[in-house]
Amino acid sequence: MCNRNSALSSSRKPKGSTAFPRDCCTLRRRRFQTGATMASTKEYREKYNLLHPNWFKDWKAKNLERYNSYQAGYRSRNRVKQSEYNRVWREKNPQRVKAGHLKHYRNNSADYKFRSRQRDGVLAKADKPTLSAISKWERKWKSKTSVICFWCSQSISPKDCHSDHIVALSLGGQHKLSNLCVSCSKCNLSKHNKSLEEWNGLIASPVLPMFT
Repeated sequence: MCNRNSALSSSRKPKGSTAFPRDCCTLRRRRFQTGATMASTKEYREKYNLLHPNWFKDWKAKNLERYNSYQAGYRSRNRVKQSEYNRVWREKNPQRVKAGHLKHYRNNSADYKFRSRQRDGVLAKADKPTLSAISKWERKWKSKTSVICFWCSQSISPKDCHSDHIVALSLGGQHKLSNLCVSCSKCNLSKHNKSLEEWNGLIASPVLPMFT
């Protein structure tokens, strides 16, 4: 019997439970075996990937619904981790991000043009006093050294901020001061024309809970 057995006595489970090992030697042995098993599994995966480089792509094609379901669940459970991973990836791959945006625009050009015409139609309905007030408001916040983002409450340089519609014009929002806010470019581009409920469900830290 191991002399250090008493060290685990306070943490033992009732007789018959397998939650804890019987003594510390068993514990060390199990830890070693676990490490050896992990190393063996890693080596096996590396060899398998060399022999079958497209195995995951083939599996994904056959199990697309299952894969998408798993990914959606993972993102829901790990919003902060996933958001940070996406941010780092975008910083490391600016050309791929740009190419992805261009591809999305080409595949959805009709939708982009429709929203652009819809936006222009809403803006055209605004009267001159409203446009004048909005212009004055924009000049005021753009002349400051720093402004507070309406969404994330971070202090940002005006050069990195936009005038953002709280309720997107494409969702029925109006082009007037009561529907405008100062938004940092990160929040504005992330929100785009989504509803607040939809956007809150996609970001790590939901904003404006009183709206949802």
